Amino acid sequence: MKRTWRIGLLAAVLLTFGCPRNEPGTPLEEEFGEDLPIELLSSVNVADPRAEEQLVGGFHDLEQRAWRWTAKQFTVLLQPPPAVAGRPYTLDARLTIPGVVIEKLGPVTLTASIGGVDLAPETFSAPAENVLYSREIPAEAAIGSEPVEAVFRLDKAIAPGELDSRELGVVALSFALK
Repeated sequence: MKRTWRIGLLAAVLLTFGCPRNEPGTPLEEEFGEDLPIELLSSVNVADPRAEEQLVGGFHDLEQRAWRWTAKQFTVLLQPPPAVAGRPYTLDARLTIPGVVIEKLGPVTLTASIGGVDLAPETFSAPAENVLYSREIPAEAAIGSEPVEAVFRLDKAIAPGELDSRELGVVALSFALK
């Protein structure tokens, strides 16, 4: 009984005051300053806090701890995985095309570019959940070992003020460079 009481007290203290954090002057901060390095991922779930820094632009706040609305243009930074000889890279985007977007705008076309090379577009004319936009990346994109920006563009989006104060494109779930 005493042990349960102590665990409850410890939990209450941690909830009230938070967990201890690294104080200034810890070895990592001494080595890197305030800009601690982050490990860039080749696969990014928009709900993963570790991937927050890789959602470079055009993403709205996380909703329902699972997804984010995008703007008309959105960019994600991806770390290329180790190359496999003879196999090209593929860019994948998992998205939801909300019914309200199709109702307001009609069909929407998504294009992407990576390494300065445009990839084939895809047009969505009906609402769809968890769709995969997947494109093989041409060799001229010259994907190496450095992180690359994948830039996505919609031909149209819901303007701010029509339904929301934000520009609304599609719902993003995840991105991957394979």
